[in-house]
Amino acid sequence: MDLYTSSYDPIFTPMALAYQESAGRAGIRIRVKTAAADSYYTQIWMKKPLMATYWYTGRPVDQLLNQVFRGGSSYNETAWSDKEFDALLDRARRETDEGRRRELYGQAQTLVVERGGAITPMFADRLVGISRKVRGYAEHGFEFDYLHIGLKGA
Repeated sequence: MDLYTSSYDPIFTPMALAYQESAGRAGIRIRVKTAAADSYYTQIWMKKPLMATYWYTGRPVDQLLNQVFRGGSSYNETAWSDKEFDALLDRARRETDEGRRRELYGQAQTLVVERGGAITPMFADRLVGISRKVRGYAEHGFEFDYLHIGLKGA
């Protein structure tokens, strides 16, 4: 089986090699194929059956679960579709009790783990410290411009 990776993100290849080694111990042969960084998201991502990817979790759980795992979502990388999961998301969106809503999202996440097609080898934290005194800082490769979000009006 081929596992596609890229130098686009420095963690992709080490993550793929660690997965290759782990799968190898179970008798599964994985070939790590490195694609060009400038075309990874146009020629590999969501076009190959096994590819390195990531989602930073700096977004609300509703947005993350609906974008990445809801059946039919254009960002659903594994094309996983589960009616029970989608119904849980719908119920959570209608729920006004915060504790109950949290419980429903927890049940939805359990279904992703038990039935979904994504392999989650790690969870990464991202800490961004910003100040008006910092000059020349630029974000690269993230969905949010943390510098300007935190310094509005600067």
